Amino acid sequence: MSNTKKQLMTAIAMLVVAALALGTSTYAWFVSNTTVKVDEMQFTAQSVDNLQIALTTDAWQGQVDGTGATAGTYKTLITAQDLNELYTSIGAVLTTAAIEPASTINGQTFYKIASNSADDATTWELVNGTYTAKKFIQVDNVNENCVKAIPLFIRSTSGGALYLKDATTVSGDAAPAARIAFVVDGATKAIWAPSAATIDGRQITTVNGADGIHKAVSNTTSVGDMSDTYTDAKPTAVKFATLTANTPVRVMVYIWLEGCDEDCVAGLSAKDLSVNLQFESRSN
Repeated sequence: MSNTKKQLMTAIAMLVVAALALGTSTYAWFVSNTTVKVDEMQFTAQSVDNLQIALTTDAWQGQVDGTGATAGTYKTLITAQDLNELYTSIGAVLTTAAIEPASTINGQTFYKIASNSADDATTWELVNGTYTAKKFIQVDNVNENCVKAIPLFIRSTSGGALYLKDATTVSGDAAPAARIAFVVDGATKAIWAPSAATIDGRQITTVNGADGIHKAVSNTTSVGDMSDTYTDAKPTAVKFATLTANTPVRVMVYIWLEGCDEDCVAGLSAKDLSVNLQFESRSN
């Protein structure tokens, strides 16, 4: 075979590989059966004006007195170190553990793929040349590396409405696939896609039509409609709670990578995610 033919064959082979790479990159993690994880997450939570924040304890079930936040634990800035110390106290890891994709329709109950092996026919099926997940298992929100649960108490010295401030940022290579849920006293107030501008309206074919925008994994074997709390804009317009002076509310913050989002692809592996939440109070 002449050198010209060899070069031509090599060029064709490279073109095929490039085409395959481009094709598979459009499939979300729950479809392509690729390994996705974020190696490290940085996190801070800040309060402004007359707000104060404290971390809860006792497996996230602590009360304002006794096993939970006390007067001496309130501050204006919660750091990654604060959270790592809290997680370490219960034998778990927060920001230094890899984040693996999950999915939810309500921002409180999360699911992940039952098996990462494409050979597991109970979990994966081959549809038109693409492996699609069909079986999921529920995630432990604290002890597994799929969801980062941030347990907060927030209080105001003068009262007012609780909102997320415009200065809140979510950045890093994994940000396009990130989701954040805000749950106040057990009720989901908002499910937020920080990079909504890059995903809204971009539908993909995934398990039962789930896209992590309008439909997501709802239980062990199926998907469902996202709750009414989903918002494609920063929830600065969402009032989380009405605060009474010096009476705290419990805000659970859940951070995860949405496995049904087309941005949640293998390219996210070994990437980072940085979350800086800022809360503020406004007049009612």
